[in-house]
Amino acid sequence: MVGALAQLGEGGINVILSIQQPRSDIFRLMERVLVLSCHGEMVYSGPLSNFRTFLAEIPSLPVKNEQENLADYILDVIIKTEDKTVNSIILAYQGSTVVEEENMLVHDIYTSSSSVPLAEKAKHSAGYSRQVVELSKRLLKNTLRQPFLIYLNFVSTGLIAIMLGLVFFKTRVDFTGIQNRMGSMFFIVLYLGLASLSSVPVWNENRLLFLRERASGLYSTFAYFTSMVLFDILPMRIIPTCMFSLSYFMIGLSSTTDAILHYPTFLVILILANASAVSMSMCIGACFPDTKIANAFASLAILISIMYSGFILSRHTMGGFAKAATEFSFMNYAFEALLINEFHGAEGYYFNSYADSRLRVNVTGDEVLELFHFNANNLLLDISALFLVACTFFMLCFLLLLRER
Repeated sequence: MVGALAQLGEGGINVILSIQQPRSDIFRLMERVLVLSCHGEMVYSGPLSNFRTFLAEIPSLPVKNEQENLADYILDVIIKTEDKTVNSIILAYQGSTVVEEENMLVHDIYTSSSSVPLAEKAKHSAGYSRQVVELSKRLLKNTLRQPFLIYLNFVSTGLIAIMLGLVFFKTRVDFTGIQNRMGSMFFIVLYLGLASLSSVPVWNENRLLFLRERASGLYSTFAYFTSMVLFDILPMRIIPTCMFSLSYFMIGLSSTTDAILHYPTFLVILILANASAVSMSMCIGACFPDTKIANAFASLAILISIMYSGFILSRHTMGGFAKAATEFSFMNYAFEALLINEFHGAEGYYFNSYADSRLRVNVTGDEVLELFHFNANNLLLDISALFLVACTFFMLCFLLLLRER
């Protein structure tokens, strides 16, 4: 590890290492050393190459064995000898040329840094794209060391998609089939919303590491935010969401129209719904350092969004407050968009009665939407609303990270 730190130092990165009794090979890797007495007084501070010469010029010190490690020797002197001997080293250091060289070096550094305007100083040595790439590599390595979450996400989503397809397999176009189609689409949105809760602790897991590395100028907040969001959304959200394509064709959604034509819109709606849920969970996680509290608030937000999604509570009976609350539910926009994509412009549906099989009323998909108080012209509005919700929560999340100290 010390060898890796030495390579970083050779690359221009300042490395500060506190170490007790280093081996001789490790001690030789250091460019500069700072030695303190038992009382915290500075015994020596300067280049390692001058340390041996400095000690040799102090006559009161015990003779050093040629085979003895220099670090062990000075520690034995500080710990085992009398305070008088240690004080002689301190006084010798204060009157040595090493101190003068150190003072000149500090003065030159201060002068050169003060002469450059703050606006012209490079805050980060690497560019934004390089920062994102390196952070993504680290996230990938951490994930590969513990891939259980990704496996669980892929396997569980795939199993849910297949089970959903089997439960609603080849749904009919009668009144029961209409209800089943609506129920299957609501279940998909519900699953994506609940699955997004896994994004709540994303920021809290590495909060201290992020604050320290950002304070050191290793990367910017925007680069860290970008890498975390992309790495969470691409492998954990977009790819598993595409598995509901199995459900789409097994259930027979959009079977009365062109299923292939409506399929891309179906996927876009699910991805945006997932992004909205994830961004909300991330934003709540960034608000609360305590993961337990953040999970509680995120779960409550998901439940409220479910209640006003337009499926559990009938739009016929909604009062003024409930109608206003639906405007803040991302599930309402996702559910309505899926229904419009499924029923708008479709024909071949019918209402029937199980008491009398002769009773049958043919209806169009637009009439089904009207019956349940969904506006067939809101597809673009709902998709835009989902995109706006996701962008808003991501922006709030970034601002919360930006003000972290």
